[in-house]
Amino acid sequence: MSVQLSFYPEIDDDLLVKMGVQLGEVNFSYYKNKTYQLSAQYPDGNKSSQTIFLKDHEDFWEPDKHNLTIRQKMTVTQPSFLFGSDGVARKRSTLGMGAIWTCKSSNHRGAVEICNFTDGGNSLTPELELKFPEGFLQKELSIQIVIYVKESAEALSEEEEALADLPGTILGTINRFNVVIEGSGSIFPIVEVAENDKPLWWIVCSWTDPQEDSFDEENVKLCINTAHKNYKHVYDGKNVRNSPVFIEIMGSALEIIINRTKCSECWTSLIQNHNNAPGSIGEAVYYFIDTFGWEYQDPQRLSTSIREYLEANM
Repeated sequence: MSVQLSFYPEIDDDLLVKMGVQLGEVNFSYYKNKTYQLSAQYPDGNKSSQTIFLKDHEDFWEPDKHNLTIRQKMTVTQPSFLFGSDGVARKRSTLGMGAIWTCKSSNHRGAVEICNFTDGGNSLTPELELKFPEGFLQKELSIQIVIYVKESAEALSEEEEALADLPGTILGTINRFNVVIEGSGSIFPIVEVAENDKPLWWIVCSWTDPQEDSFDEENVKLCINTAHKNYKHVYDGKNVRNSPVFIEIMGSALEIIINRTKCSECWTSLIQNHNNAPGSIGEAVYYFIDTFGWEYQDPQRLSTSIREYLEANM
């Protein structure tokens, strides 16, 4: 067992309340000839959740082809509570607010300063802005908003000896969240193929463990056959959202995926979201059923509830 010890006071929930921290909604956008907004979706509709899924109503955004910009406005009405012997920093020090982000799958990480401030008593209205180029992010992005020591105090009193004063020392976290870049409702793995002797579409389920294997085209994919005579009913050269044929294809594909996972030995834990790895097939299936209220217990009700949702939202 490992235990993390801190030898100086850190920001806790009580101090966050005193500081008057208010967090605005996290906004996502990308650029494709013009700026498009992405919708943030939360499990169970709970915006206090630390996991955010992305939905593009234009059906354009792909993380390997488009950039991603993340913004969030924040307010700290009483930052002065951070300073002095009853706070976490020495009165004459300069503190910074920054964002630490990590994308393990793409092996990228970084940190940016959002703002810096001293014990002046004025409220703060910082805004997070992160910009990632196309192809930079994969699977999941973790973001942590922290307060840290930017510059040491020029002098200190005896009451402040126990307070951190080394530049770079993180004094606490005011917010953290994970953004699912691929899988679980952001990107459904669809590939186009051109095979004259094949049907209009088919689904490939090649996963081994749905709770571990990623919800991507390596493990599951919907194949759309561009060589089929009825392909024109799926795609009109601009988008597929208004195609009744495509809605029916998606409904059938989702039925197959869900019913296939129901046959797995781990179904009980999967549907309770126990041991589902981030971005996995299990997490995607749980997300679909839990968020959209699909009635998976009965095959007929599953079929109906999926199509009711797709016809209302696509």
